[in-house]
Amino acid sequence: MALNKNNNSPSEISGPNSPLVSVIIPVFNGQETICRAIDSVLAQSYREHEIIVVDDGSTDSSISLLWNYGSKIRLVEQKHAGNSTARNQGLKLARGEYVAFLDADDFWVQEKLAIQVEILGRHPSVGLTFGNLEVVDKQGEKLGFTMVPSHLRYAPSWQDLLLKGPVILASTVLARREIVRKVGGFDADLFISRGYEDRDLFLRLRELADFHYLDLCLASYCYDQVHGLLVIPSLFLYARKYWNHPRLQGDADGLLRNEFVKQCSKEMRWVMRLKLRAEANKVSKEMLGQLNGYHDAFKDLFGHSYTEASDCDSIDLTEYELSPTISLLLYLYLCRPDLQVSFPEVRSGDLSKLINWATAVVKGVYNDDDKPILLMHSSELEHIREKPTKKVLRLGGRLRTVIKPASC
Repeated sequence: MALNKNNNSPSEISGPNSPLVSVIIPVFNGQETICRAIDSVLAQSYREHEIIVVDDGSTDSSISLLWNYGSKIRLVEQKHAGNSTARNQGLKLARGEYVAFLDADDFWVQEKLAIQVEILGRHPSVGLTFGNLEVVDKQGEKLGFTMVPSHLRYAPSWQDLLLKGPVILASTVLARREIVRKVGGFDADLFISRGYEDRDLFLRLRELADFHYLDLCLASYCYDQVHGLLVIPSLFLYARKYWNHPRLQGDADGLLRNEFVKQCSKEMRWVMRLKLRAEANKVSKEMLGQLNGYHDAFKDLFGHSYTEASDCDSIDLTEYELSPTISLLLYLYLCRPDLQVSFPEVRSGDLSKLINWATAVVKGVYNDDDKPILLMHSSELEHIREKPTKKVLRLGGRLRTVIKPASC
């Protein structure tokens, strides 16, 4: 739901006695978008705000662009230390009763702060309010969808935040500075990319205060596929932190622990799917080994709970002669729990049924989301059927196992 500026604008509430909002904008090599972000704050109908921009060691022209704003912003420069450290630096300097966060490639609608200041003023128990975001490209053109899906448009519980992925995005948040400082700000260990440092902060805040969701697009989110490819190192740090959280340690029946394991596996596989698309659906031995290694890393962390909860496991890659097509099939196998459940013999080196399934998908016997990828390898699939190697068994009979469409 987009904001209707003509009908939904709040009454003017900004004035000398209005609460100050500290807007914290971290930037690292953001020359293409940082001015758009700052300008969207300067254009706010709510005027009682300060803008703290923390340059995280940019090596492009971001700094020179920031200097041009003069006294309109408070500019802080630091050596490159990551998004969390940059935001924490801004928090140290913040003077406002409320704090808002804006990523350097996102930007706000004009009434964003006015709407949210009014919400926090009316609801003393609410520590944080947030909304939806319109997804745009780097040029600011709308891509036709929003970030918060319809089934997540509500104020989440602590468990929702843990198990349902990125429910809240920082660029729509307005929070009380007092509680953000009380929980210690952002975890600087989760510095690799934006995403898990946000979720970790919101989980800690949710233990102290109520949250409020407003079903309006208060900001535009700049989609960049690169962001997704950077999150896995932080995912493992985040997974270790919450696997040892008292709520999970005290989970007597194990249901919450199992759901957490399943969610972590799902998010890892989603990123590796993103990587596959980024590589034009071509799988290198390095990519295959990386994905397989991530399964091993989760098994080391979660123990036997990993394979039981996620239906996923690693495989011994030395069991296979890795052609481009075999590498792709194994990559899909490692991304899809349904394939692992349906074809357990793959782990012992027997790819016959997996190849038979892939061939059937290509021929239209089964409907499957991965058909476009498999079609790229239809010729080699037929070649493998006709001339098997010593580790790819000759196919015989019809495939009797029917599996569900791909899902990560």
